Amino acid sequence: MSNANRPEGYPETPELDKLRGVKDQSQTVGGFLEWVHDNHWKLVTFRGNDVGLSIEQLLAHYFKIDLAKVSAEKDAIVEWQYRQNEARASTQTGASSEDRTHPT
Repeated sequence: MSNANRPEGYPETPELDKLRGVKDQSQTVGGFLEWVHDNHWKLVTFRGNDVGLSIEQLLAHYFKIDLAKVSAEKDAIVEWQYRQNEARASTQTGASSEDRTHPT
């Protein structure tokens, strides 16, 4: 979602934005890596050691995406949406947000 289209208070998501920007390339590279895996080939280091990373981790490394930041940004979006739902519900019922408990 571009910054211009974000609702007020929506969290910043630079890693998710970066991820969206490489989606087509990532799907192509990911398809190749799945093919490698399905054909029982392995990616190894120069010394012959198994790379030991999942396809998701390899793609993140290649595209310089920080998966921990992606996870934190997703959590921030969920929290923002939860607050939006709470505000909407309290407006409709007249109940305050303190009257309800957070699901976490």
